[in-house]
Amino acid sequence: MSVAGPPQLLYLEPDDEITTVVRRLRETNAERIVLVASGRTKATSSAVALRLLAGVAADEGRQVALVADAAARAMAAEAGIDTFASVAEASADGAVPLAPPEPRRAPIRVVRDADPARPLAAVVSSAPGLDETQAVPVSRPALGEAPEATQARSRRFAVGVAAALALIAIAGLAAVLPAATVRITAAARAIGPLSYTLELPIEEVEEIDIEVTQEGTAGGESIELVVAGGVVTFFNWNTVQVEVPGGTVVSVDGGTAFTTAETIRVGPGQFTPDGRVQAGQADVGVTAADPGPGGNVAAGAIDTIENAFLRAVLRGFPNNPEALIVNAAPTTGGAEITHPVIRQEDVDAVATAVRTEIAAEVAEATETDPERVYAAVEIGEPAIEVPDGLVGTQDQETFELIGRLSFERAYVLAEDVDEAAGRAIRGDPSATPQGMTLDVGSAEADIGDAQRGGGRIEVPVMVRASAIAQLDAAVVRDSVLGLTRDEAEAALDGVGSVDVELWPGWVDRIPRLDWRVTVEIAGESPSP
Repeated sequence: MSVAGPPQLLYLEPDDEITTVVRRLRETNAERIVLVASGRTKATSSAVALRLLAGVAADEGRQVALVADAAARAMAAEAGIDTFASVAEASADGAVPLAPPEPRRAPIRVVRDADPARPLAAVVSSAPGLDETQAVPVSRPALGEAPEATQARSRRFAVGVAAALALIAIAGLAAVLPAATVRITAAARAIGPLSYTLELPIEEVEEIDIEVTQEGTAGGESIELVVAGGVVTFFNWNTVQVEVPGGTVVSVDGGTAFTTAETIRVGPGQFTPDGRVQAGQADVGVTAADPGPGGNVAAGAIDTIENAFLRAVLRGFPNNPEALIVNAAPTTGGAEITHPVIRQEDVDAVATAVRTEIAAEVAEATETDPERVYAAVEIGEPAIEVPDGLVGTQDQETFELIGRLSFERAYVLAEDVDEAAGRAIRGDPSATPQGMTLDVGSAEADIGDAQRGGGRIEVPVMVRASAIAQLDAAVVRDSVLGLTRDEAEAALDGVGSVDVELWPGWVDRIPRLDWRVTVEIAGESPSP
C-alpha cells in the first residue's frame, strides 16, 4: 500500500532510547513520520521497543516508517512498522514500503529415532519456502540405563531451561516496563528551642603571651640662655691713674648693658711734645647683663660708661670729646639653647598606645573559630614598664615603653558540642510529639557563653529540631498503585511534600506492579 504526502524526517542517534524517540514523535505535528537510522541505534535494536513505538503511533494516529539496515527493517516489519531502504524511497510521493522479509529461521523439529543405525537424513524433511528443516536429535538412553532415569534427567534439563528463560524475561521486563518513584518529604513540626547545659571535657588549653613595645617622643622643652662676653678698653685722659672697680656697668649707648669682670687701674695720660695728651688705657673682660643672643654686639658698639663720676675722672678735663671706652672686637657667646624634656603626658600617651595595641592583639588572639567553643576568660590589665626617673629627663628625644599580658583559653570542639546537643534532645522524652519521629539531622544548637570549671567546660545551648510524621513505605505504595500523578498527590495530601516521577516520560500513571514502584521518605533509606 502506497502512502501520500511529504513525511517529516527524524534522524536517530546511536544512543537514542525508545523513550527519546517517543518523546520526539509526540513533539512533531506531522501525520507521517520517517525515522532514519544511519547505523545501529538502541531504539531500533529491540523488537519489544519497536512494538511499543508502533503502539504509541497507533494511539496518536500517526504513520511511522523506518529507514534502516536489513536487520532493523526485519524487526520493524515484525512490529508492524513500514520500512524503506533509503530516505529517497521513503520521501517519494506515493512511496511504497518494502514487503516484509520471509522468515530466515528454520523451524526446529525434534526427531526421536530408536534405530541408531538409521541415517539422520532420513528423518529430515524440507519445509516449503525455507532453506531446510533443522533436525534436533534426542539422545537415546545408554545401554543398561533405565527409561525412568532418562525421563528424570530430561525433566531437570527442562526446569533449568525454564528458570533461565524466566530470569531473562524478568530482566527484559525490568528494562522496558514502566516504573515510578514516589518521593515524600514528610510533614515536619518544629521543636524547641529547648535549653540544655552540656558538660564536656576540655580539648586543649591555649597559653597566650603578648608583648608590645612602643616608642615615644619627648614633647617638652627647656630653654637655656647663655651670657655673651667680650673685652672692652678704658681710656684715661686724666694725668693721674684711675681705678675702675669690678662690676662697673657699660652699655651700648645706654641700651644693652655689660659689667666688668674685675677691678683695673688705668694709667694716666701723657703729654706729647706737640702739647697734646696721649690717653692711658687698660683692657678688662665684660659679660652681658642679660643672657641670650641679645648680648652679642658688634665691635665698637660699647661706648658708654654708666657711672657719671667715673666718666668725669677718665675725661680729665671738661668738654673732652674723646672716647672713654670701646670694644675692639664683637662680644660673642650669647645664645638661647632649647633642650628636649620627657613629660608625664608623653609617657601617658605611649602607655595608652601600648594598651591599644595589646587590646588589638588580644582581639586577634580571641577571634571566633567556627570549629571551637572557648570558655569565657577574664583578661586583666597589661603590665607596662616605665623606667625610674623617665619623666623630666632632658636632652633625650625618644624613649620606649614595654607592655606585657598573659592569659589562658580553654576550648572544646564545636562538633562535640553539636553531637552532645543532638544527644540531649534525642534523650529528652518530652521533646518529640507523640506519633512523630525526631529528624536526627535537623538538630541545631545556639551556643551561649561557655564557662570553665576545672577540667571541664559547661556550655549552655538552645536546641531546635524538627519531627516528622511516621510513614510506612509499604502502605504509601499500596495507596498509589494505578493512579495518575495528580491522583497520587491528592491521595497523599497531608503527609508532606510529594513528588511523583514516572518512567518513561510518556507514561501517565503509576504502574500496578508494586515491584516497579519505589517509595522514598525523607530521613529514611529508599524502600526496595
